[in-house]
Amino acid sequence: MKNLYIAINSFVKPYHIFLKSIYQTQGNAGETYYCKNSGDIYYCFVFVVSGKLSLKVPNSSKLSVSTNEAIFLLSNEIKSYVCEQDTTYFWIYFSYDGTRLPINMSFALDDPEETFNSLSECQILLNKQGEFSLIKANNIFCKYFLEGTDKLFGQIASSGTTNLAILDSIEYINENLFHLPTIEEIAAKFGMPMRRFREEFELSTGVTPSKYIKENKLMIAKNYLDNTNLTLKEIADLIEFSSPYYLSKCFKERFEITPKDYRSNKKVE
Repeated sequence: MKNLYIAINSFVKPYHIFLKSIYQTQGNAGETYYCKNSGDIYYCFVFVVSGKLSLKVPNSSKLSVSTNEAIFLLSNEIKSYVCEQDTTYFWIYFSYDGTRLPINMSFALDDPEETFNSLSECQILLNKQGEFSLIKANNIFCKYFLEGTDKLFGQIASSGTTNLAILDSIEYINENLFHLPTIEEIAAKFGMPMRRFREEFELSTGVTPSKYIKENKLMIAKNYLDNTNLTLKEIADLIEFSSPYYLSKCFKERFEITPKDYRSNKKVE
């Protein structure tokens, strides 16, 4: 598939992320918390809902994270932190098997209220402890993972033929892959007529918007078949295919094998 060079944050995929725990916490002004290294090293995603945290890490006198900001940290590098004000915050531990993340730099969240609601949902899902619930929580958290890494890496693809609105629409699709509106609504969101949006999107990526979305979802389905015991119906639900039958049909068209046979062959290997 030619020119399919823009994918989920340079093809960072939700199944690269493994949520470990989520804490929604409140601290009083002036309280200091000391962190002990348990031996296992995870990434931390810290989101300050209201207030201000100051964190002590190596090579930095103090890192500050204020209301509606978040930060990525490594668990073994956090020595202590102080609530500069009465503070409500999320503290999330997760592992990640992709490229090392940029850490110790705070960034503002685009929609703090949505972030709060979604992370609360992730917390509920993690408490259920089932594989389906865990993967669904990963998918939700992926949006905020992508938002942060996009901002911190500053990776804005550039091309002389690429309209900035198209780049923004690709980022939007990547971040909302599991709950997208229609293509027409996406085009309207970025102020473009449907025909022009489709033409410029294909010029930039080599594929139509619908094919771009389907390709990414099928790659995710393939990896779920590789790495989980989810049923085809559960996978279809997670990636928002209309039915397991339609997912199976599209999967076979793309990979020339049915999902059932693909999974059986992987088990034999």
